[in-house]
Amino acid sequence: VFVLSIEKLISSATVSLRVRRSSDNAEQDVGFSGATLDTAALASFVGSNSAYVVTFYDQTGNGFHAQQPTVGKQARIVNAGTYDGKAVFDGTDDFYVITAPTMGTQFFALYFAGTLPFSLAGPKVVYEHSADYSFAAQSLLLFRNVSPNQLSMNQCNAGGGVSGQRQNLFTTSFGSREVISALYD
Repeated sequence: VFVLSIEKLISSATVSLRVRRSSDNAEQDVGFSGATLDTAALASFVGSNSAYVVTFYDQTGNGFHAQQPTVGKQARIVNAGTYDGKAVFDGTDDFYVITAPTMGTQFFALYFAGTLPFSLAGPKVVYEHSADYSFAAQSLLLFRNVSPNQLSMNQCNAGGGVSGQRQNLFTTSFGSREVISALYD
């Protein structure tokens, strides 16, 4: 189990993100102010520069942090001194890796709120539990399918063969955000 969010979802969580400042590549952890990201601390660190997320910290304390050490693949959170209000992925090559997450049981659940890249060409991965789209044993892929334009999920069995495919997964739009619930059992 892991929880990644710029909002405080676990009461014992103390830090949300590790950010990188564009002017000098200095990095700093940013915590919470009440239940939200400490934007005052973020602004003080970043100034009139831009900032990018290096790490989304796992709020559960289990250590499943989402990390991206490569500068050009980090999501932006501050643009020229203005807080974006969210992590902004470029839709091309921004992504994060959670090292060695374990499924642990025979089910998987993902709850996501954000803006999906439906306007961009090509398939877009929302969550991947495998290495490079592989058909590895017990891998799982939640992605935006190109044709038809929908969310799909593939899950592989212990031998690496596809054991489940789901299309037209549940999504609900609230203004400019989509809420996704995906469950595989």
